[in-house]
Amino acid sequence: MRRYLAVVIVLILPLFGCGAPAGQLPPLAELFAAVQAQVELPEMVDTAGTDLEALTGIGPDTYDGAVCYRLLEGTAPDEIIIVRGRDSAAAGAIQERLEKRLEEKREAGRLT
Repeated sequence: MRRYLAVVIVLILPLFGCGAPAGQLPPLAELFAAVQAQVELPEMVDTAGTDLEALTGIGPDTYDGAVCYRLLEGTAPDEIIIVRGRDSAAAGAIQERLEKRLEEKREAGRLT
């Protein structure tokens, strides 16, 4: 169950900012810090600049900001991805890709 916790958080976080003007949304690093304060996480590193598009297909042309925290060491599937879409259409596409990523993680977990 714990292995899916971090990925599930990814799908919940977009709900926090729906409808709020971009200037009122906290920086993505602050959102991650809020999650980290509530959930015991292993040491993670932000790999959005190198891994986000390869993992999810979400390219930099669709978002204004993104973080992709993954384990610093080890092979556990934990990751937390937070993406701020450029507009509502991009946000919808981003959500679809994140849901696809979650399903891929579920399937990979069933195989092990």
